[in-house]
Amino acid sequence: MELLATTNRGLESVAIEEIASLTGASATVAHPGMVQFQADETAVYRLTAAVRSLHRVLLVVARARVADLEAIYQATRESDPPAYLSADRSFAVRAQRRGEHSFESPDVASTVGQAVVDSYETPPAVELDEPEVVVRAMVRDERFMLAADTTGRSLHRRGYRTVEHDAALRPTVAYAMLRLGSYEPSDRLVDPMCGCGTIPIEAALTARRRPPTDREPALARLEPFDTDRYHQIREAVSEAGTSPASIVGRDRDPEWIAGARENAAAAGVADATEFAVADATDRAVTADLVAVDLPFGVRTDSRPEQLYSVVFDALGEDWDRLVALTTRPELLPGEPARTVSVRRGRLEASIVVFE
Repeated sequence: MELLATTNRGLESVAIEEIASLTGASATVAHPGMVQFQADETAVYRLTAAVRSLHRVLLVVARARVADLEAIYQATRESDPPAYLSADRSFAVRAQRRGEHSFESPDVASTVGQAVVDSYETPPAVELDEPEVVVRAMVRDERFMLAADTTGRSLHRRGYRTVEHDAALRPTVAYAMLRLGSYEPSDRLVDPMCGCGTIPIEAALTARRRPPTDREPALARLEPFDTDRYHQIREAVSEAGTSPASIVGRDRDPEWIAGARENAAAAGVADATEFAVADATDRAVTADLVAVDLPFGVRTDSRPEQLYSVVFDALGEDWDRLVALTTRPELLPGEPARTVSVRRGRLEASIVVFE
């Protein structure tokens, strides 16, 4: 199978490493925020059940050079829609277009949708709002790609966040920070500015190998995937987890600490995490890894120029490694071992690792 997977822009290397560790497949960067690889059905099951750095996994069903909508129609017909979309499933087409064309994205979606419908004697129903299956069409210059979405709702929407921070950190980015910081379950982890607890919760889920979501994925509604086989693999990949040594989250706002505890309970890791009200500007840490999402001063009233130096002075020296997410890496003291550029919404940010 030819597969694509999406992730945060800048974190393609983390996605590639995780795909290799879970499936053995060698992925490469297709576009910013997207990687491509060849793998079998088992790999799709494993990724859907256990991957933490990806948003979606897409099954490529057609590639073609196209000059007009007629070529897109023909390429879609040649993809053999009944091979991946059962006639009793509703569907929708989501289209993206980049480059100079005589047509727009809605024209691509309409053309692909008509080609799909024309491939059946009794066609599947078109459902734009809540389709059972999403077919994704992408046109970049003269290149057309058609894929079936095996994921459904994005995997970064973990489901445990019953409380959202004002500047919530995406769980996939939190996981990438942990991976770049070489987090191991035996590490003592401290997040001194934890907000609603995303980094500590992701660490606990990773240590226990708890599946990041419990939703039924879209592959359950796609050919040729088997739902029972997916659940068997999902159970198998979560069997070898371990209890983490110590995971501590701190924040000066009691409201966020209460929210972090609520989120940890929803994630099933309340017993593996500890949250406490504490000010990062006057509390030292004892840790193997410090992981922190530093305030950007965009959605909050913090001033990074003043805050960063005070926080780093307060950390003390009883820690081994530190990984931080920030839009102002130049304000951090010392020479980092690694800096990875990443997009956070519309902001250019960096994950900075100190060893």
